[in-house]
Amino acid sequence: MEASHSKTASAFTIVELLLVVVIISILATITFVAYNGIANQAKESAMQSSLESVAKKLYLARARTGELPANLTGDTTASPTQTISYVKIDGNFCISITDSALPEKSYFIKENDSMKAGECPAGNPFMQDITTANCPTTKTVAIDARDNHTYWIQKIAGRCWMLSNLSYAGGTSNGGVATYGDTRTLNNGAGSSHSLLSPAYYEPTGSNVSLKGTDPSTSTDGGATNKQYGLLYNWCGAMGGQTAACNSANTGQSSITNTSVCPAGWRLPTADATTGEFTQLNTAINSGSTTSDLKLREDWLVQRSGMWYVSFSNQNAYAYFWSSTIGSDTDAKVMYAGASAVALANYYNKGYGLAARCITLP
Repeated sequence: MEASHSKTASAFTIVELLLVVVIISILATITFVAYNGIANQAKESAMQSSLESVAKKLYLARARTGELPANLTGDTTASPTQTISYVKIDGNFCISITDSALPEKSYFIKENDSMKAGECPAGNPFMQDITTANCPTTKTVAIDARDNHTYWIQKIAGRCWMLSNLSYAGGTSNGGVATYGDTRTLNNGAGSSHSLLSPAYYEPTGSNVSLKGTDPSTSTDGGATNKQYGLLYNWCGAMGGQTAACNSANTGQSSITNTSVCPAGWRLPTADATTGEFTQLNTAINSGSTTSDLKLREDWLVQRSGMWYVSFSNQNAYAYFWSSTIGSDTDAKVMYAGASAVALANYYNKGYGLAARCITLP
């Protein structure tokens, strides 16, 4: 009698099938996420490439004609889903890009600046567009279009004043202002001499020169906290490196107001104990006091940035501001302010490094 043989068929259990489904789902999800990530990176790269291409076209247009175009023309994007916005303010541009296929991302480029995430800043005026007539009567943050640094401005005593220390480092290709600095600047201002004949600036500890786009300080204690000292310029540098200011002779003028380190449409104030613009400022907000800078600190946000002469001195004790008024062959007039003294038209050597604040042209 032959033995009978039985065959048992193997099959997946329900648990095994569910496990296979789960594994396939996980692999599919990983693949989908990875694909989306790569696709989104490609879209971001395309957005950045389009924006950089448009920026180059704008720079080339300026080089050819001396002006920026009124509008963007021609093929400006790499994809029909991309949109580029173009803003021109006082000869400076800001362009931004969005992509409807990637709505959570946007980028912008402001002239003479690198690409950043986001859209062109709105709500803050360019200083180059501010005039005495349209200057706000309350403290307002404004942008220097040359380098995107921000400053407080306000209309006081009939003029628009900066309420922050200037931190513009200059450049002959940027606003026609001379290039500042020498080897002393690279050593944080350390040196053994000072210059009357060539423009120079010095960067004290607490300077806000490198803080692009950051709101200026609201410190009312002279900068003991939240200091932003800006740069300290010699008078030649503060006056824009112009020949009339960068020499050792008195030109016979009482003030030189046509060129300075200030933005276009702005200049350094005049200094005279009775009629100067620093005197008008002090009368309007400090009740004319020459024994206390209290209201200057509160309402004009004075930063006691001290001075540079061979080394930095008087930081946190006094603030010194250049005027456009000539004192003598070697001196220019200055306003300085401290806890127990305010002087509105003192003579200081043109080689000293002092702060600069600007006012709008009449």
